[in-house]
Amino acid sequence: MNPTPELIREIEDACEQLSAGVGAGRVAAENFLVNVRKAENSLQLARQVLESSQRDSACFQAACMLKEGVLRDWSKLTADDRREMKSYVLQYVIQKKLSMKHFVRHQLLQAVAIMVKRGWFEEAPEYFNEMMTYVHTLVGEEGTRDCGIFLMRALLDEFSSSNRSVVGLTWEIHHQCQQRFHAEGHLKTFFTLAMSMIAASLDFLKHHQKDIDALTSSSGSHHWLIHCVEVINQSLNWDFTDAQAKGGVVGSFAPSLNGRNDVITPGAAWRDVFVQGSTLDLFYSLYATCRGSSNMAHVARQCLVDLAAIRGDVFPDDASRTMYLDHSLNSILALISAHSNDSEFVDVALILLRLVRNFQASTLVRSSHAQQHLSAMGEFTCMLMSRRSSLGDGWAAEALDHMLELWCGLSVAILHQDDDRCHMEAIGGFTAKIFSCFVEKCMHEASQEVQEWDQADDEHEDKSVLEERLTAIGCIGRLKVGEGMQQLVEMLAQRLEAIRSVVTDGRELPAMQASVALEQIHWLVQIAGHLIADDGEGEVPVVPEVISRLSSELAARNMSTEDPLILLTNKVVDMSNLLDFCRERKRKEFLSPLVVQTSTWYLSRWSQTYLLPAPSDRFPLSPSLQQHYGPGEGATSVLSFLIDRSLSNFSSWGSEEDVVNATSQLVLALAMRKPVAKLLLGTPGWSALSQMMPNQLAKSPGSKWLNPAALSPVMQALCCSVTAVEVQEQRSILLRDLIGPIAQQTCVLLEHEMSSKVPSCNASEVLLRAARMLHGACKSADFYTYDSIFELVIPVVERLPVALHALREHSHVTESILLLFVVIGEVQVSFLSGQQMRMFNQACLHLLQTFTKIEAHGRRGSGELQEADCEWLRDHMLSLLQLLLHLARKDVVDFSNEVRGEEMDVADVVLFGLSLLQPLITPESLQYPAISKEFFSLLGWLIESYPHKVSVMDRNMLDPIVACLHHGLQQADSDTARASSEAIDALATYQISTMREGGSYLLKEKHPDALGLFLQALLEMLLFKQFNRTVLDSSCDALLSLLCCEQAKFGELMTQVINSQVLESNRTRVGEATQELIRQVTTAGPAVQRAAKLQFRSHMRKFLGSIRPFLVTI
Repeated sequence: MNPTPELIREIEDACEQLSAGVGAGRVAAENFLVNVRKAENSLQLARQVLESSQRDSACFQAACMLKEGVLRDWSKLTADDRREMKSYVLQYVIQKKLSMKHFVRHQLLQAVAIMVKRGWFEEAPEYFNEMMTYVHTLVGEEGTRDCGIFLMRALLDEFSSSNRSVVGLTWEIHHQCQQRFHAEGHLKTFFTLAMSMIAASLDFLKHHQKDIDALTSSSGSHHWLIHCVEVINQSLNWDFTDAQAKGGVVGSFAPSLNGRNDVITPGAAWRDVFVQGSTLDLFYSLYATCRGSSNMAHVARQCLVDLAAIRGDVFPDDASRTMYLDHSLNSILALISAHSNDSEFVDVALILLRLVRNFQASTLVRSSHAQQHLSAMGEFTCMLMSRRSSLGDGWAAEALDHMLELWCGLSVAILHQDDDRCHMEAIGGFTAKIFSCFVEKCMHEASQEVQEWDQADDEHEDKSVLEERLTAIGCIGRLKVGEGMQQLVEMLAQRLEAIRSVVTDGRELPAMQASVALEQIHWLVQIAGHLIADDGEGEVPVVPEVISRLSSELAARNMSTEDPLILLTNKVVDMSNLLDFCRERKRKEFLSPLVVQTSTWYLSRWSQTYLLPAPSDRFPLSPSLQQHYGPGEGATSVLSFLIDRSLSNFSSWGSEEDVVNATSQLVLALAMRKPVAKLLLGTPGWSALSQMMPNQLAKSPGSKWLNPAALSPVMQALCCSVTAVEVQEQRSILLRDLIGPIAQQTCVLLEHEMSSKVPSCNASEVLLRAARMLHGACKSADFYTYDSIFELVIPVVERLPVALHALREHSHVTESILLLFVVIGEVQVSFLSGQQMRMFNQACLHLLQTFTKIEAHGRRGSGELQEADCEWLRDHMLSLLQLLLHLARKDVVDFSNEVRGEEMDVADVVLFGLSLLQPLITPESLQYPAISKEFFSLLGWLIESYPHKVSVMDRNMLDPIVACLHHGLQQADSDTARASSEAIDALATYQISTMREGGSYLLKEKHPDALGLFLQALLEMLLFKQFNRTVLDSSCDALLSLLCCEQAKFGELMTQVINSQVLESNRTRVGEATQELIRQVTTAGPAVQRAAKLQFRSHMRKFLGSIRPFLVTI
């Protein structure tokens, strides 16, 4: 194309159409510009457009054309051509700087940065030094300073780990460039150069503080200053670690979380920069000067946030580390003491959090300014809590979360130090004040929330955020746990006494006051639960050492009656009794389900720690706690109260699902601990609860029906308590007494009423309750009880599929039946004997056949599944997938203690179920994470466990599996992609064992193209697309197995890749890398061996690192 004026105008018109046009005009313009970029003289055309065009869109496209042309023709350009091109672009930017749009300038300077990086390892050693000299020259002159800073930013962008461009270099070269840029001091040079420019302009800014916005605007005399500060930010967020050690995504670097580094480790070479008070003074002075500027304030504050993250061997010793911490804290706390606006809160809190987290708590506490610093941080935290909470006050809320994390980290660190007594005293006064302020904040917000209840659709804070705050304040309060518990005792006592007085005297109280009091009690109990005990997270938590120590000290002084833990727990018990009193007096305004739920949650959390408390290795248990809650009369009386309270909640609050769930969790938590379970079996309330369960199927006079939500956890708790019995025969008798009547009644119901075409509503309700109780029983099974439970439940399970078709209108009943099957598969299948497994397989097959009949019934007439029936099957798809997955795992994880003989093949049941669900597995349904996870897990287990059966499946069943695995490989979700590649690896690995002469294998007979399709999909992902590094290993394993099966296909695909390369050098590089990879594979040994797979992973990383940089297009 000749750069004629007509062609230039045509290019300009196409650029305008591309920017503003739609439809066919835009497509035509885009195609025209693509052809222009491909022209042999595209560099000449780009320069001509830049010289002659006045249109910004055309200049932007010309800049992009120039950048792409340089990369494409790099090998054709001589060293002089490259130098001339860099010089031309830089001079053009300088000459046009006043009229040039920033997006055009960015593309042009990026082109220069790419040329510098591309030629760094090819040009003379002084090549880059010349560029650095040029940068110094530009920034040293006022007329070109801005261009110099823009060039610095472009170079930092290109050489940093998170923003590299694809410039035809290997991944290793990109990494070497980034490391060399830092090692040779260029990064530090840019940083110090930017610092010197900021320092030189600081006095001027101080004298013109009111005009900073105008001075730093795009037309101001100091418009370059904001970009100079950005250079500082880019330098501080450099990746100072070894990228190879982190194992990032092949062919790309992983950016820091949220684009910023939480920890910055510049190393010893930066000591002369950072271990100087003058550096901190400069940046804090800059921020203090620009604090009111809308242009400068945020970027200057980001520098302070990053400076707070510096740590590591940049500090030569503890003294310099302490100096840096003190100087930083003095500077940031000085900002707090001045007037702060809301936008500063988050960053100030984040700076404090980073400083405290990056230095040991002992460093902070031992500082000579510790009291001053802790006091200021405490005042700041309390100030944030004193602000009225509102939806528009997100700054203060986020800042408060940072400060609570800070104090929580300090508290935990000090509590776990051996010499924590002096440190605890040093910080305890401040944490006590913060705890007290948080309690007052909750009291105020409780009142505020009650007043806003009348506002429709009022938004409230996320429960997870509230839970994190409560967990943090619980840790903070433990440094002065006695004072914290005493405060809660007094505040609870005030509110409980006020309610008791009103009810006793028969006085009326405004509804608003009653609601506020109850809401405040709810918050006080929640805070108390987090203060006194930890969440066990599956383990039995121990008594916090500070509480045990305080209790022991009081006992030693004969002051056990003043033990604040006992007093606090007694107040919660008093509250429960007070609510009973209010019910007797029919004072409904004081009957709060929320308070009942919270008190039940407290008792559950408390009982896990203090009821029969577990011994601690660090500190002996308090005698008073042992007396009140340890073995003997204390634990027995407490346990009786808890069970009676649970029965009362089930009876009085059965319609409140939250209360029922909390009570069920309390009962289950008690039964899960074996020492407690032993006591439970002798408790009258526990016996009463056991006797209630069979009556849940037939509402006889005087019986109490539990909420259906409680049936499964309560039954699980009752069966779990049986495991505390040591003798097997006694365990079997107790389980038979618990489960037998329920199973018998259910069997009778199924034999009589389910035979009718339209079962009664009562039958569906009874069956729902029976399924949930049996679900709880099966969930409780362990190695010692599974046999007895299975024998009692299996007669019901064998009959349940009959009920599905008749009860299909009752979706909740169907779901309960499915969940019963699923829990047996999840908990018991691995232990079942051959005979038991045959029975369960037959029941599962019957269940799936019932679903098939429903599906066939839904296809009547048109052959298409009716929408209602499709929706019904889709609703239960997840449960069916889970059941099939548990069945598939039986042959892999089998703990049964007998030799397996002839039995129904599990694989046939699983494959039958998969054929039922396959029509419903669509790309749309796989968008649901839960369904996608279970389905691909099922495919993986199925192929790994039964590769032979999969290989000989009929084409109509195998094709959907192949399509799903192919779809899974292309998903962005790493779990799905990894599960798919692992399944493909298992399938291909099995085919290697069936290889015959001529390259044929078992799967090829049924599906000759399956492995070839997988091979092509994997290569496309690995060579041309960005992907998550977590799937690389599994993808390499699958690729090796596929390559061994389809070597000819691999060669054909790689030949296509080689031929698609425009540059001869790229074709040569891909060809050589491919040959080397094949050579390594042929000498690595059989692909089925683990060692061969590990070796292939290493070879594949080198292969991808050498060719991906110029292949990646997506």
